[in-house]
Amino acid sequence: VLHAWAISGIRGSAQRAQQLLDHMVRLHHSGNNDVKPDVFSYTAAISAWAADNRKDNNASEHALELLHKMENQCALGNEDMCPNTVAYTAVVNVLAKSGKAGAALQAYDILLSMEKQYREGNDDLKPDMICYSSVIDAFAKSREEYAGEKAVELLHHMISLTDMGHAEIGPNSQVYCSVITALGKSLARGAADAAQQLLNDMERMYAFGNNDVAPNTIIFNAVIDAWSRSSFVFKADRAHALLKRMEEEFEEGNIMYEPDIITYNSVMSAAANSFGDTNVKSKAFRIAMDTFKKVQLTEGIQPTSRTYFLLIKAIRKLIGPEDQRRMMASKIMEYCVKDGVVNNHIISQLELNCGSKDEYTDIFQGLPGYEGGYPKLNEMPTSWRCNANRIK
Repeated sequence: VLHAWAISGIRGSAQRAQQLLDHMVRLHHSGNNDVKPDVFSYTAAISAWAADNRKDNNASEHALELLHKMENQCALGNEDMCPNTVAYTAVVNVLAKSGKAGAALQAYDILLSMEKQYREGNDDLKPDMICYSSVIDAFAKSREEYAGEKAVELLHHMISLTDMGHAEIGPNSQVYCSVITALGKSLARGAADAAQQLLNDMERMYAFGNNDVAPNTIIFNAVIDAWSRSSFVFKADRAHALLKRMEEEFEEGNIMYEPDIITYNSVMSAAANSFGDTNVKSKAFRIAMDTFKKVQLTEGIQPTSRTYFLLIKAIRKLIGPEDQRRMMASKIMEYCVKDGVVNNHIISQLELNCGSKDEYTDIFQGLPGYEGGYPKLNEMPTSWRCNANRIK
């Protein structure tokens, strides 16, 4: 029953699993040995907390409390309560999903403790591929500045273990993607360069026959995103170069490199967030416009609200003359309205792009369905925003 609650996906299932476990504990303490909780009972409850992805449920605290109870019971000689690899990995998953400050380091400490106990002879605590990748995933979700460095450190550790004969720990594409994501989100100096180097390493290993680390669209997107978030002056060039590599590979028949809307939006983000002198900004804007045109012309790709948000942001930040900014924003809104993806983020960029309310209002003149006045999102025609829920 505990396991059923853990995998049910029903709202409140974690609380129900916890209540059931607490009830089992009370019955056992009252003398009923038929319902004695064991490591599987506690692990099922922990897994239920891992599956409950609401941010207000303190899942990580509940999971850690359950783990500590298991460890205490094990220390008292109750072997049925000794946590195993599955139990520890379940806790690591809860920590990874929490996204709370310090959660990734807690997951890392759990992994180090498992390694230590395994070296000391506890075969039930041998960390597996899932455990290592879960800790790296925790760093990818943490957004802490040290996250990228720690994720790379753990990746190298996995590679060392593989070289020592533990082939089952060999990092795959998913692990590399999590490390690259951790680097990108860390915003640490040199993180984008490190992400690029990991991609280069993957391509080299794949060329030598390691199919487990085959680069793909998701990997490239993660590296492009890392450049977008970086403080490198020429980040738009680096992001655009990766897009061109993907396009060339795809044109040659490699479907694993096919760019998607996330790819294009990430390149546009790198351009829109560029800074520097006039030449840098001018080139970044050309990259933004070129990428937008590709979105329009590529079969199977549809622009999202983020696409237009980033393009209008690029206009605002990279184009000097105010009249030119306003004229371009007005033209872009014609496409945005036609695609039905207007949302509050786009409206905010338009307002920032204009020097006055009259200039903002002028942008909407001539658009189908505009009835005058100061445009507010909830008063705009439904056709302008009917597709605004497109993600990415």
